[in-house]
Amino acid sequence: MDSPLRVAVIGYGIAGITAAICLRRLGHAISHFERGGRPRPQGGGLLLSPGAMGTLHRLGAGDRIAALGAAVRSVDHRDPTGRRYLELDLAAHGVARRKNSTTPSTDDLPVGILRGALLDALAEVDGGAAKLQPLGAVHSVDARNGTINDDEGRRIGPFDLVVGADGADSSLREHLRPGIRRDHLYASAALVCALPAPTERSSDRLELIYRGTSHIAVWPVGRRHPGSPEMLNIAVNVPRRELAARRDPADWRRHVVGLCPWLEPSLSTIRESRQLLEYTYRHTELRSLRRGRIVLLGDAAHPMSPQLGQGVDLALADSWALGEALRDDGPLEKALERFDHRRRMALSSRQRLSRWVTPAFQGESRALAICRDGALRIAARSALLRRAMIRSIWS
Repeated sequence: MDSPLRVAVIGYGIAGITAAICLRRLGHAISHFERGGRPRPQGGGLLLSPGAMGTLHRLGAGDRIAALGAAVRSVDHRDPTGRRYLELDLAAHGVARRKNSTTPSTDDLPVGILRGALLDALAEVDGGAAKLQPLGAVHSVDARNGTINDDEGRRIGPFDLVVGADGADSSLREHLRPGIRRDHLYASAALVCALPAPTERSSDRLELIYRGTSHIAVWPVGRRHPGSPEMLNIAVNVPRRELAARRDPADWRRHVVGLCPWLEPSLSTIRESRQLLEYTYRHTELRSLRRGRIVLLGDAAHPMSPQLGQGVDLALADSWALGEALRDDGPLEKALERFDHRRRMALSSRQRLSRWVTPAFQGESRALAICRDGALRIAARSALLRRAMIRSIWS
């Protein structure tokens, strides 16, 4: 850019903090807004691909994340009895990426991390949490002038650029609705929590356990702080209509034990429904990630089912790409056009794949669940398919 921009960043999550870091380093003036003016509590765990770890190292947070997180060396698809459908050896893929090494480094493997630990690391790099300003739900938007009015009577702006990073249920995106191609709220949701990891169990696997349309994912997410206990993330897929019943701790524990019996000793720590975090699934595709002076990033721009584990990766990639687009000299309009084109090209195949596989992995169709199990068995017999799965999701 020819001169520093006045930038409003809406949302203090992964995409919002990363965008603030990238744009502040370019000399732009950042005003950061969050609901209530303070960071919201964040729980549960995430998976970071090697590509995402590379971005975090460039940001200056990679070493801390590598120290706190847990490398995931394999993905195990099976049923509650232990019968395996498919195992993906991510460690072997990491070795293949490093031709002169016999053991993969953490940078070659997905890393499980607590969401709070990742946000803490990014906030430390950013240093801007204390400057957060309050903003309510967006009531109206003037994309041409870069102004926003919220439902509490506040008016912010005008800004040269407004970065919308307010999550999957983005109130800012709703005001860009003419540009929405698809917007589908799935019938499934997830109840998520992090628990201390059993010492007798392997702590380097993502385990995906299926029983018909029921599905649970368990993976290591490391520590929140140095010296604190190692944790496991548990995400249980449930129909949205059953969320209220499943939030009962006793009912949730019974459901989890039915899918993953070895977790039973760890589940006693879940005594209150507030310990179970609720995530709904939606799939939204935009014709453009920007309109006027407003650009959307992360889940605000392209919420997808978490089946492919891409949310955090794409949020980091979006924010980094925006910084790179604004690094070049020239008009803001041209920079935003470049960003929009590059990110939509990068997103299209992942959105298409997510749209195809989500009904089988997180839907309510028994027929699709049978097809899913059969497809996993076929992939288990094909090295080519296994490599393609690893490359498309984890590289």
